Amino acid sequence: MGLVSYRADTPTGYYFAHSRRSMFDHVLSRKFSSLANLRFIQIGANDGALEDPLVAYIARFGWKGTMYEPLPFFCDLLRARYAGNPGVNIVNAAVHRESGDREIFFLPPDRKDLPEFTAGMGTFDRERIVAAAGRLGIAAQEIATRKVATVSWRSVLEAFGRQECDVLAIDTEGYDLEILKLIDFEEFRPQVIHFEHSHLTIDDRLAACKLLIAASYEMATWYGDTTAWRAS
Repeated sequence: MGLVSYRADTPTGYYFAHSRRSMFDHVLSRKFSSLANLRFIQIGANDGALEDPLVAYIARFGWKGTMYEPLPFFCDLLRARYAGNPGVNIVNAAVHRESGDREIFFLPPDRKDLPEFTAGMGTFDRERIVAAAGRLGIAAQEIATRKVATVSWRSVLEAFGRQECDVLAIDTEGYDLEILKLIDFEEFRPQVIHFEHSHLTIDDRLAACKLLIAASYEMATWYGDTTAWRAS
C-alpha cells in the first residue's frame, strides 16, 4: 500500500488534520480549492466557541463575514474573541421576518450546575425552553427572558453587500427552517449552507430538505446538523 500525504494548508489536508472532521468540514474540503478568505454569514453565533463550526476557519484562514447574536452577554464574548479582527462584524440582533424587537427565552447563563450545551438554548419558543428546562430539573419560573432586537433578511443582505457568500451557518434552536424560508435563492445562493436540524420536527426537516433541493442544493447530515452545497 502506498502512503498518501496532504499538506495541512490545503483543504483536504486541513480536513484530515482537523479534530472535528464533521460533514461540514468534509464538504468544505471538497467544495473549495482554497479555504483562505472565504466570506460568511452566521446566524445564532452564541459565544463563538460552543459547538461553533466556523471558529477554527476564521482563525486559521482569515474568513470574513457577519455574526448575528441576539443576547448581549454572548455578543460581549464574541467581541472579545474577535477584537482586533476587522474582517468579522458582530451584530447584536436576531434575524426575523421583520425588523423590530421580540421576546427571547433562555436558561440563566450564570447557573454553574447546568451542562455546557444549555448556554446555546436561547429561543423565541417558550414551550420549547420550558420542556427542555423540565428535562434538566429546572422550574419554568427560572427561565430567563428579555426583549431583543430583530433585523429582517433584507437588512442582512444590505449589510453584507454584493459580494458572494461562501458559507451561511444557522443555529437558532428550532427557528432554522423559518430563516431558510426567508431566503430568495435566485437572489442569494451561498456555496454552502450549514444548519442545525436537531430541534426541528420531522415535517420541518423534510420541508427544509425540499426547499434546498428545489434550489439545486445537495445535502448530507451529521448528528444534529445538515450541510448543503450548491450543485451548480
